[in-house]
Amino acid sequence: MLPYIAIIIPHIIWKIFKAASDLHFNQQVSLTTIESEKAANEAALKELTDAGPNIVLREPGARHIENIPLNDGHVVILTAQFIKVRFVNKPAKNSSNAIAHDVSAKIKFFNENEELVLEMDGRWDDKDQPTLRHFTQSQRDLLLTDFAIEEERNLDIAFMDSSTGQFVAFNNDNYRCQDFKKLEHVLRGSRFTAQIRLVAVHVDATYSVEFRRTGLRGNIEIVSEVHV
Repeated sequence: MLPYIAIIIPHIIWKIFKAASDLHFNQQVSLTTIESEKAANEAALKELTDAGPNIVLREPGARHIENIPLNDGHVVILTAQFIKVRFVNKPAKNSSNAIAHDVSAKIKFFNENEELVLEMDGRWDDKDQPTLRHFTQSQRDLLLTDFAIEEERNLDIAFMDSSTGQFVAFNNDNYRCQDFKKLEHVLRGSRFTAQIRLVAVHVDATYSVEFRRTGLRGNIEIVSEVHV
């Protein structure tokens, strides 16, 4: 009996050791496979991201002030100082997927106490004036724009009402108001931050521009521009 036990016990121990060894080997193989798949997925994601659009601030002077004559389609109503922000599409790779389509802008205005005072759709300044269209026509396309590779676009932010010294946020809705001053768009105060979010397929970027009035009815000063 003892000779059989002496033979069987080492065999059992060897079986246990081999099973543990096989389990460890299989775990290592599985872990290596998972890591390889993860690396491949990350590389594919990076390639997809690099091939897509990349809308950024067009420096230098991305945030700037322009004197713009506003007209009703026929005659100039007023000339005002406008705060604008310029963007450009600079993709990592020039491909057909790098063109940004139907980009919209959402703007939030915060006062100097960091309180949200207004949310609105942004206006691309090279789009048609909504008042040039019949009121029954859709104006949705006026909120959207495309960015070809290296193409630049300006976004309207606000203008200063020279008669009151107040800032007036500006978009397509202003065109249907007297002197382009929509009541809900009047920003009461002297210092504001406009947070701009650009949204489209493969596009989601947020920027901010801070501006203030110098003097009671003076000029506009751009304070800062920060990528969020």
